[in-house]
Amino acid sequence: MKIRYSTAFRQASGDVIGTMVDSGTGAGYVEFRTGTQPATGDDVASGTLLGTLDFAATSFAATNASGQTTANTVSPDVDADNSGEVTWARIYDGDGGTVVDVDVTETGGGGFFIVADATIVAGGQINIVSMSFTVPAGVG
Repeated sequence: MKIRYSTAFRQASGDVIGTMVDSGTGAGYVEFRTGTQPATGDDVASGTLLGTLDFAATSFAATNASGQTTANTVSPDVDADNSGEVTWARIYDGDGGTVVDVDVTETGGGGFFIVADATIVAGGQINIVSMSFTVPAGVG
């Protein structure tokens, strides 16, 4: 099966993540966790919670013609909850509803979230280097 998306489709699809994160009564947020990412975003979050970071009121920039959307400012967690190696993250809307689970890697690892150091220390600060998502031009 081959599918080729129009630019308009890619842009609209990419904008969905921001729309969902920005829904709710507060700002969306992201939890950084250890261990294996659950099979679906509907499964209970697993692994140790390392820390929680908050999105800006408008979480993502508009998706560009190449299908890429990038997070706006994400506030650091200045007091990490636990120590461990971050491997995945769950993004929530402003009411605590799950939006999506994503991988986390160090710079050069190609993850959705890029961190300078994946080793988190309790009481330390967690910073995001970058976060972006690209809707592919097609499938197959």
